[in-house]
Amino acid sequence: MSLPSPEAVQPGLEVVSNKSAGLEVVNKPPVYGNYSPMPQSPHQKGAYTASASPTGNGDYKDEKPERTILGMRGATFCLFLALIFVIVAAGVGGGVGGTLAVNNARKNAVASALPVTITQTISPTSCPAPSPTSVDLATATDAFVAPTPIRVALDCKTLSGTTQFVTVDSKQYLFALTCGQDFGPVDGKTSDILATTTYSLMDCFRSCAYYNANNANGCKAVAFTATLRDSITSHDGNCWLKNSTGNLNRNADANNQAVAVFTSVTQ
Repeated sequence: MSLPSPEAVQPGLEVVSNKSAGLEVVNKPPVYGNYSPMPQSPHQKGAYTASASPTGNGDYKDEKPERTILGMRGATFCLFLALIFVIVAAGVGGGVGGTLAVNNARKNAVASALPVTITQTISPTSCPAPSPTSVDLATATDAFVAPTPIRVALDCKTLSGTTQFVTVDSKQYLFALTCGQDFGPVDGKTSDILATTTYSLMDCFRSCAYYNANNANGCKAVAFTATLRDSITSHDGNCWLKNSTGNLNRNADANNQAVAVFTSVTQ
């Protein structure tokens, strides 16, 4: 009686000849391709790694891992990019819209602040012509009235006996001054050429010099008084231009009256 071959009885059994007695069966796990089976547990036998799959020729092939971008699946990454684009677009649109709104508001404010011009046509009307009026200059009361202080400055103690001059048309007119004197009438006739109102002794000299510049030195002297108000009230002035130096009156007020004789003119 022939025995069945060990391969027929159990695949994976190896027959080892033993000189001692009989046959020895050794349980050796089969080898498939380049992979070795995982150790068997009491509850699972013949299990292999889940990452390998058998091929048609009995070999196992590794499955390739899925590709990711920045740790995210491709679809997830695309959705993430789309969300960022929407957020950026919304921010840019809001900024542009806000700027346009501010500019429009400014334009409206400037337009409302501009002045409004209202044109009104006024029809001409006839106005009555003013009637002419006559004014009597001799009795006019609105004429200019010069101020008349009680007294103007006159330092007779310092000026008496000195020679003073004024300049008119680049010429110097010299006057010899004496205080406390005045010129009276000559042969019953006054020696006054005219009376003026002046506010200083030098202005009185200047009046005589201007008169001589146009009248061949007709002014021979001047008489001046410092009591302006009283002199104007009683004599219509306080400075008199004289055509003669005769009949000198020495009884005048030594502090308020002075005479000055025109002596010469120099170029």
